[in-house]
Amino acid sequence: MGKREVWQYSMRAVLNAVNKVLKENKINYSFRRKRGKIIYPYLVGEIYETGSDDESGITEYEFLLNGFDREEEDTRLLELAENVEAMFPKTGGRLLQVKNGGMCIWYDKTIPDIPTGTDTELNRIQIMLKVKRWKGGL
Repeated sequence: MGKREVWQYSMRAVLNAVNKVLKENKINYSFRRKRGKIIYPYLVGEIYETGSDDESGITEYEFLLNGFDREEEDTRLLELAENVEAMFPKTGGRLLQVKNGGMCIWYDKTIPDIPTGTDTELNRIQIMLKVKRWKGGL
């Protein structure tokens, strides 16, 4: 398997792990863009590789969750961010076994009140997760 296929597999494992945890906790989530009927609030995810594979076999990622809602107050979005933080604790993180290795995902920070351009009735928040993915067992 070439480096590109390994990279895609590792990223796919992270995507699947985050998706599984959010869905198990009944979080309205999609990767990259919302599909189908929009039900607020919802999260849309993006993933970025921040550290490359090295001899240790560890790859690092940032997982950005953009939350959207149309309520006048953004309290539902802040509550959603707190729920995500509880799913991926800042201290200790969420340790997951995946094929050919493991990963730890933890909450990093929330940025509230992100501008949404011309749609002033749409509230947006960003929730950042950090991920370390490694080869081998837990």
